[in-house]
Amino acid sequence: MRPRDPAHAYGDMDPRSLGTDALAEARAPVADSEPPPRPDSARFRCIFQEHFAFVWRTLRRLGVAEASLADASQRVFLALSRRVDEVPDERARGFLFGTSRRVAADFRRLGRRIVPTDESESLVDVGAPTTEELVDQKRAREILDQMLDALDDDLREVLVLQEGEGMSLSEIAELLDIPLGTAASRLRRAREEFRRLLKRRMSQRPIAGGIR
Repeated sequence: MRPRDPAHAYGDMDPRSLGTDALAEARAPVADSEPPPRPDSARFRCIFQEHFAFVWRTLRRLGVAEASLADASQRVFLALSRRVDEVPDERARGFLFGTSRRVAADFRRLGRRIVPTDESESLVDVGAPTTEELVDQKRAREILDQMLDALDDDLREVLVLQEGEGMSLSEIAELLDIPLGTAASRLRRAREEFRRLLKRRMSQRPIAGGIR
């Protein structure tokens, strides 16, 4: 398991205070379905199997609705299938992330972003949650989605890569093809903005019977 970056300070902006650690636990299905057809490329199939979950999580964290993830993921891998011979192994993850960014932006631009409300969005692996816990988890995920949507795309990207994927700043800088200092600056601004949004959201929570 990759060691966490020393700059990691998720506790300062942890949405578990809202009921779930949703950012770090975006669920991805096992890649047991067939990849987009490219029967002549064993390498393409290998890349698909290795990076399917990463693409799924990335699309989800960048704002693609649960109901649209299968469609969005297929678009990403179709793009790869057309250029797989041009993408070296060490750049495959970066290519998929860049394509996922564009696909996610297209889905949001087309107004296909839907705040998930299905109980299957519950992401805390704690056995059999109560009905009240399921409601809290669902609401927490909705709030998290809204706060992530409020971030600029460049801030959102570094935040989900560091907090969700556990990448180091150097890995993020390489993946996004930006200077290390820029990656650090964006992550700092993303955390500050997320904390500001979370603080404002928490201050707006109604108090009923003395319980927030």
